Amino acid sequence: MGKTEFTFSAADQMNVYKDKENGVMDKDAYLLHEIEASTYEEAMSIYHLRVGFEPYKTNGSSKLCPKGCGSYFYPEGSGQCPY
Repeated sequence: MGKTEFTFSAADQMNVYKDKENGVMDKDAYLLHEIEASTYEEAMSIYHLRVGFEPYKTNGSSKLCPKGCGSYFYPEGSGQCPY
């Protein structure tokens, strides 16, 4: 049995065919999980649960979004507002 590796990437940043051709990804690589999330922190939390890792720890603490949408975001992390 070969080695096991995980790659986590946003769909709009990853060109799987090109990465396989260039040897960045193994030619036998396949999609294991597809995660839809509003923020990087949410995606990583789901990913950690799916693959059995310890709970994801965010960078810094959450704060209310300055856009006034009522959501929380992580300014020391991705800084992404979910809305």
